[in-house]
Amino acid sequence: MNTKYNFNKVKLCDNLNAERLKKLGFGNYKDKWIFCRTISYWEKNCSFNETFNLTIKDNFTKIDVDILDEAFCQPFVPVCEYYMNERSFESLTPYCQNAVKKCDEYIQYLVDNNVIYFER
Repeated sequence: MNTKYNFNKVKLCDNLNAERLKKLGFGNYKDKWIFCRTISYWEKNCSFNETFNLTIKDNFTKIDVDILDEAFCQPFVPVCEYYMNERSFESLTPYCQNAVKKCDEYIQYLVDNNVIYFER
């Protein structure tokens, strides 16, 4: 069963620091901490390149969540629409459903490791 996350209600946990984020797989770039993971897969003679990105900025006070189509440098629209409550899970193609499942796995990883939480 898929759980839909509301990115407007995502918050950072209080106990964040550079060492801890490094251990969890974040990279540091220009005073930002970035967690970037692929949510796509490879098919014969064709590669897809969509990513889940969580960026922590402003000394651990601001967070951005993006789901991007890296090939076109823009949001991965079907999955973004799903998380913005504009599409149902069932209306997505199987490829996009798998991408949502991968995003949910990464989100759950970040929740389980006390990086983020969602306001009720």
